[in-house]
Amino acid sequence: MITTRKARADDAEDILEYSRIIGGETDNLSFGPEGVSLTLLQEQEFLEATYANPKQLYLVAYDGNKLAGAVTLATSNKPRM
Repeated sequence: MITTRKARADDAEDILEYSRIIGGETDNLSFGPEGVSLTLLQEQEFLEATYANPKQLYLVAYDGNKLAGAVTLATSNKPRM
């Protein structure tokens, strides 16, 4: 059963691992197979800030205990966004 919810700081480790997996599957992301360039602590802080920001939304989808998908909706000035 797939469940979706807002991402929380305790999802950081799963999200970092997921980014390494999907980063190697396509050239259409802002990162490659190295994943996002954040430490675990930085990812946790990012998720906490996003969770609290009413202008951003980060959703995760879990299939049981396994992260099956993630999406971020936010504005950005990064070139590939």
